[in-house]
Parts: sequence; C-alpha cells; structure tokens
Amino acid sequence: MRELEISDIWLASFILTILKVEPKLKPNPTNGMVSFLFPYSEDVLRTVAEFQSDKPVPVYTYSVNFKILKNKILRLKKSLEAKGIEAYE
Repeated sequence: MRELEISDIWLASFILTILKVEPKLKPNPTNGMVSFLFPYSEDVLRTVAEFQSDKPVPVYTYSVNFKILKNKILRLKKSLEAKGIEAYE
C-alpha cells in the first residue's frame, strides 16, 4: 500500500481530526526527525488541500490530536534513545 509521508505535525493533526486516521510514525535516522505516514488516498489528498485552504476544524479535538501525536513522538524518541539511536522531535 502506498503511503503519504508528512513531516508537519499540524497537518498530521488536521488529517487525524478530519478523517480519524491514525498515522504510522517513521523515524529518519539521517536527521533524527519523525515523519507521519498516512495511506495514500483521495480522502487524505483532499484533506491536505482543505488544510491548505484553511478549512475550519473543531479546535478542541484538533489540539487534543496534536498532543496525542506529540506524545507518540516523545515515546518513540525515548524508545529509540533506549536502543542508542538519537532522534529529534
């Protein structure tokens, strides 16, 4: 299955809020950053366009989803550091 890789946590939070699709996290060993992987679909592409068009979103849900993704990044980072792999947010 093709996946769309997104490095913007704000966009990933928006997709999660609108589509309720949980992304997979992908650490990048080259730069230590984490990307979000979503299924490559018309729904996800449309939602990316809606984000760029400033579509209104439920603010509370959006901020909770941001915190959820941020927490997942931090847990992944701790897991990688425990294995001796450096990762950044």
